[in-house]
Amino acid sequence: MTVSKRSAPVLKSSFPDAHLPYLFSKISELQMTSFVLLVETVYQELRAHKVTKVAIEAKIREVGEKCREKKVWVVKPALRICGSGC
Repeated sequence: MTVSKRSAPVLKSSFPDAHLPYLFSKISELQMTSFVLLVETVYQELRAHKVTKVAIEAKIREVGEKCREKKVWVVKPALRICGSGC
């Protein structure tokens, strides 16, 4: 009897690297407390480029975090271009 090992699921579409600067600027500019609203706002702008909500959600979780002081979504400190805090 052999047991097959399942590999990690692959997203059908990943977030395009070309839109990363836009994503970083939107996270910083909007300063939203709601993850869902942040995803929805970015999705509305990138829908014409055929970027899926799933890809946007995954990328925001990868590059962003919720600031403890202000309770808003920010780009992780290691990825920030400018040295500004939360």
